[in-house]
Amino acid sequence: MPGKISFHRNPSSTTLRLKGKLSGLWVDEVARTWCDVVASLPARSVIVDLAGVSFIDSEGIKLVRWLFQRGTHLRAGRLMTQYIIDQVAKEAGKSRNGKLSAAPATFRDGSRTKPSSDLELAT
Repeated sequence: MPGKISFHRNPSSTTLRLKGKLSGLWVDEVARTWCDVVASLPARSVIVDLAGVSFIDSEGIKLVRWLFQRGTHLRAGRLMTQYIIDQVAKEAGKSRNGKLSAAPATFRDGSRTKPSSDLELAT
Protein backbone atom coordinates (compact mmCIF):
# COMPACT_ATOMS: atom_id res chain seq x y z
CA MET A 1 0.00 0.00 0.00
CA PRO A 2 1.58 3.29 -1.05
CA GLY A 3 0.00 5.38 1.68
CA LYS A 4 -1.55 5.69 5.10
CA ILE A 5 -4.76 7.37 6.28
CA SER A 6 -5.20 8.56 9.85
CA PHE A 7 -8.20 10.29 11.43
CA HIS A 8 -8.67 13.15 13.84
CA ARG A 9 -12.18 13.98 14.99
CA ASN A 10 -13.49 16.91 16.96
CA PRO A 11 -17.07 18.15 17.44
CA SER A 12 -17.13 20.23 14.26
CA SER A 13 -14.94 18.34 11.78
CA THR A 14 -13.11 15.19 10.82
CA THR A 15 -9.62 15.37 9.36
CA LEU A 16 -8.20 12.66 7.15
CA ARG A 17 -4.41 12.88 7.17
CA LEU A 18 -2.79 11.25 4.18
CA LYS A 19 0.83 10.10 4.04
CA GLY A 20 2.67 8.59 1.12
CA LYS A 21 2.04 8.63 -2.60
CA LEU A 22 -1.46 9.52 -3.81
CA SER A 23 -1.42 7.19 -6.78
CA GLY A 24 -2.62 3.83 -8.05
CA LEU A 25 -5.04 1.82 -5.99
CA TRP A 26 -4.58 4.10 -2.99
CA VAL A 27 -6.55 6.82 -4.81
CA ASP A 28 -9.61 4.55 -4.78
CA GLU A 29 -9.04 3.66 -1.12
CA VAL A 30 -8.90 7.34 -0.13
CA ALA A 31 -12.14 7.98 -2.08
CA ARG A 32 -13.90 5.07 -0.35
CA THR A 33 -12.67 6.23 3.06
CA TRP A 34 -13.85 9.79 2.39
CA CYS A 35 -17.30 8.48 1.37
CA ASP A 36 -17.52 6.35 4.52
CA VAL A 37 -16.63 9.33 6.72
CA VAL A 38 -19.13 11.63 5.01
CA ALA A 39 -21.88 9.01 5.17
CA SER A 40 -21.33 8.42 8.88
CA LEU A 41 -20.98 12.10 9.85
CA PRO A 42 -22.87 14.13 7.23
CA ALA A 43 -23.22 17.27 9.35
CA ARG A 44 -19.49 17.66 10.01
CA SER A 45 -17.00 19.30 7.75
CA VAL A 46 -14.33 17.03 6.33
CA ILE A 47 -10.74 18.14 5.93
CA VAL A 48 -8.19 16.24 3.87
CA ASP A 49 -4.67 17.03 5.02
CA LEU A 50 -2.19 16.42 2.19
CA ALA A 51 0.88 17.62 4.13
CA GLY A 52 2.29 14.09 4.31
CA VAL A 53 1.78 13.35 0.61
CA SER A 54 5.06 13.11 -1.29
CA PHE A 55 3.70 12.42 -4.81
CA ILE A 56 0.39 12.85 -6.66
CA ASP A 57 -0.19 11.23 -10.03
CA SER A 58 -2.87 12.21 -12.56
CA GLU A 59 -5.47 9.99 -10.88
CA GLY A 60 -4.62 11.56 -7.53
CA ILE A 61 -5.17 14.98 -9.08
CA LYS A 62 -8.59 13.83 -10.27
CA LEU A 63 -9.36 12.79 -6.70
CA VAL A 64 -8.22 16.16 -5.33
CA ARG A 65 -10.46 17.89 -7.88
CA TRP A 66 -13.39 15.61 -6.97
CA LEU A 67 -12.92 16.30 -3.25
CA PHE A 68 -12.70 20.05 -3.84
CA GLN A 69 -15.91 20.01 -5.89
CA ARG A 70 -17.69 18.39 -2.94
CA GLY A 71 -16.66 21.12 -0.53
CA THR A 72 -13.87 19.24 1.19
CA HIS A 73 -11.32 21.52 2.81
CA LEU A 74 -7.87 20.66 1.46
CA ARG A 75 -4.67 21.37 3.37
CA ALA A 76 -1.23 21.31 1.85
CA GLY A 77 2.11 21.25 3.54
CA ARG A 78 4.37 21.11 0.52
CA LEU A 79 4.75 23.44 -2.39
CA MET A 80 3.74 20.70 -4.85
CA THR A 81 0.46 19.95 -3.11
CA GLN A 82 -0.32 23.65 -2.67
CA TYR A 83 0.24 24.17 -6.40
CA ILE A 84 -2.12 21.29 -7.24
CA ILE A 85 -4.81 22.62 -4.88
CA ASP A 86 -4.40 26.11 -6.35
CA GLN A 87 -4.76 24.73 -9.90
CA VAL A 88 -7.87 22.76 -8.95
CA ALA A 89 -9.40 25.87 -7.34
CA LYS A 90 -8.52 27.95 -10.39
CA GLU A 91 -10.11 25.40 -12.75
CA ALA A 92 -13.24 25.36 -10.61
CA GLY A 93 -13.45 29.14 -10.65
CA LYS A 94 -13.28 28.95 -6.87
CA SER A 95 -16.85 27.68 -6.78
CA ARG A 96 -17.70 24.44 -5.07
CA ASN A 97 -20.50 22.02 -5.67
CA GLY A 98 -22.23 21.62 -2.33
CA LYS A 99 -24.14 18.50 -3.41
CA LEU A 100 -22.97 15.18 -2.09
CA SER A 101 -22.88 12.22 -4.43
CA ALA A 102 -21.41 8.77 -4.39
CA ALA A 103 -17.80 8.40 -5.45
CA PRO A 104 -17.15 6.97 -8.86
CA ALA A 105 -16.14 3.31 -8.78
CA THR A 106 -12.64 4.28 -9.81
CA PHE A 107 -10.58 7.35 -10.59
CA ARG A 108 -8.31 5.56 -13.04
CA ASP A 109 -8.79 6.37 -16.70
CA GLY A 110 -7.37 3.51 -18.74
CA SER A 111 -7.98 5.29 -22.04
CA ARG A 112 -5.51 8.06 -21.25
CA THR A 113 -1.91 7.07 -21.87
CA LYS A 114 -0.33 10.46 -21.22
CA PRO A 115 -1.44 13.10 -18.72
CA SER A 116 -2.41 16.52 -19.97
CA SER A 117 0.22 19.24 -19.91
CA ASP A 118 -1.34 20.73 -16.74
CA LEU A 119 -0.84 17.44 -14.93
CA GLU A 120 2.72 16.81 -16.13
CA LEU A 121 4.03 19.50 -13.81
CA ALA A 122 2.68 17.68 -10.81
CA THR A 123 3.82 14.14 -11.60
